[in-house]
Amino acid sequence: MSSPLKEFNKNWWIEVYNRIIGAIVFIDDCTAESLHWDGGLFNLLQGGAVGVKSLSPFEFGLKEQHKAVFLTQATSNQLQSIKDIVSNSNFTHCILISCASLDVVYLELNEGKDVTDVITSGKAVSEATKELERMLKDAIGKEQYAVEVIYIPLFSITPTNVLFLTPPYHNMYPKYEGRLTPDSNSVDLYSLSHNERSAIRRLAGGLNSLFESLSYREEIFYMGQFSSLLAGVLENSPVCIARKKTCTTPISLVIIDRTLDLCGVTSHSTESVMDRMIAVLPRFPGHSNEVAVDMTPLCQVTVVSHPDDIQMSPGCVYHANDDSCLQTYDYMINKSQKEVMLDLYNKLSKLDLPKSPGLKTLLKVTPQSVEKLVIMK
Repeated sequence: MSSPLKEFNKNWWIEVYNRIIGAIVFIDDCTAESLHWDGGLFNLLQGGAVGVKSLSPFEFGLKEQHKAVFLTQATSNQLQSIKDIVSNSNFTHCILISCASLDVVYLELNEGKDVTDVITSGKAVSEATKELERMLKDAIGKEQYAVEVIYIPLFSITPTNVLFLTPPYHNMYPKYEGRLTPDSNSVDLYSLSHNERSAIRRLAGGLNSLFESLSYREEIFYMGQFSSLLAGVLENSPVCIARKKTCTTPISLVIIDRTLDLCGVTSHSTESVMDRMIAVLPRFPGHSNEVAVDMTPLCQVTVVSHPDDIQMSPGCVYHANDDSCLQTYDYMINKSQKEVMLDLYNKLSKLDLPKSPGLKTLLKVTPQSVEKLVIMK
């Protein structure tokens, strides 16, 4: 049975798939990682997209391609890339899907300006939409055009029913100056850098959308100065205040500074097989939570620098459309090494492999016995 968090992500990806028919899709790295955990590239191609490209200012559409969909975290650099792509293409229909809350995007578009009245009146979303639509219209430069700007909160992944991750914010980290107890408790958003302030607002906006979708009204507990800032945005932001007036399901939200998480308060630590794999294997290109698996033993190819050598694309561990894989992945996070080895051995033993020893003939299932079974032919 899927968790509410899994359903949250699936439902929003369905909204994306409904808009990509006949379009060329431009997607940034963080959103591409989110797509990977929902099913990957083929979800877009099978859903009707005519092509998929990286969100880069060096990309453009072909002359016969008139519809484009942009899946973006809507940072200032990415918005500039979108303008460049549209200006160098022949699009007449552009859909910009912002994965960041539009009220936060509005603040970033108007950095340094006094927009207090717009924020407090709740008009930030509509104003941001107008600005982005105007940007697309000017970049298209044609009399006949159609533009659409929408917010879809593609900021999270749920590898299992009990694990929730946020790839766009994997670099968020409190400042650590060599002491766990700060000299002063006085800290606010404007004491942070622009990027840190933006990340906190964006994460708060994503969590607000998640809680609104699930009708959650949170009680917040936090530990650490950085966490107090995130808690403050969730408590005082106008959109969060408006959401709490209608949401009824009570939950507890615990936020802890990563610099204080020195004792492994989370259960997913070095005890899990997946954590050991992440520590040993290189990251899948462009990803923060997936590992790159060397595929060269399966074919005759010489790779000099795995996983960056383009002669052989690396494999990965998670395959969203394979139920057997999903179960094994869940085991690698939540079960002991012994249980994971037994699960892998059972699955491999069911394959049509000659001379495959049964479990009864083995005193103990080990990584070596699983490896031996894999290479048998």
